Amino acid sequence: MTQDELLRLIDEAAADGRPTLDLSGQGLEVLPPEIKKLTNLKTLVLGRWDKENSEPLGNRLKTLPDELAALTELRSLFLPYNQFTELPEVVGSLGKLRSLNLSYNQLSTLPDVVGQLSNLRSLYLRKNQLSSLPESVGQLSNLRSLYLRKNQLSSLPESVGQLSNLRSLNLSSNQLSTLPESVGQFSNLRSLYLSSNQLSSLPESVGQFSNLRSLYLSDNQLSTLSDIVGQLSNLTSLNLWNNQLSSLPESIGQLTSLTSLDLSNNQLSTLPDIVGQLTSLTSLYLRYNPN
Repeated sequence: MTQDELLRLIDEAAADGRPTLDLSGQGLEVLPPEIKKLTNLKTLVLGRWDKENSEPLGNRLKTLPDELAALTELRSLFLPYNQFTELPEVVGSLGKLRSLNLSYNQLSTLPDVVGQLSNLRSLYLRKNQLSSLPESVGQLSNLRSLYLRKNQLSSLPESVGQLSNLRSLNLSSNQLSTLPESVGQFSNLRSLYLSSNQLSSLPESVGQFSNLRSLYLSDNQLSTLSDIVGQLSNLTSLNLWNNQLSSLPESIGQLTSLTSLDLSNNQLSTLPDIVGQLTSLTSLYLRYNPN
């Protein structure tokens, strides 16, 4: 798309009061200041996955103009498959934003301004280069979904425990060896993805996840499973594939809602009789354990 074509499209969208504008896959390197004309815009797409052709449709954006702050009605901003190395400061001024997608970029840090997005419900940061999160992430009190798969996180800030409305947290494929005790405050969490990290244990506070339905711990370094797992009374799916477990706690028999349990590729030679109390279990995977 040429610059003239882009400016013409912006003018047309502004004249129509269009609520959505999709500019993905246009080879854009710069977003013009004229974007400020789109004061009615609620959704701006500057990158996305094309399901029909199974390919990414991104751009070559590295920054955003300050004029984007004029889009005061913006609810959703999609920026995946671009070349951002940092989150543009102007994003922090989009106070009504509910969904922000920056997956598949080159972010190594997040600025403190991310904490200003108090209405944010979903934050997608998959496959970047993040090694840490700012304490200000704890200010995202309305956040429901946080996706951080395939980064370089080795720890989480204690403030993450303030995300009390979180429903889904994906931290798979990072470098986490521990979790902060504050995660126990995730009282509304339904799904927790921790696969492909370096966890050797779980904090005791995990037992407070009273609403947790799915827990994915595959491909870690767990040699024991704490009795606290028995407190996860609503758990329906537990994946422990490829760890170093040689035994299971008796408390696992308390998981009466469990329908799927994957214990493949561990060091288990026997199972406790109490597993027989898992009356809801429909799938049990035990491959690649000692006979």
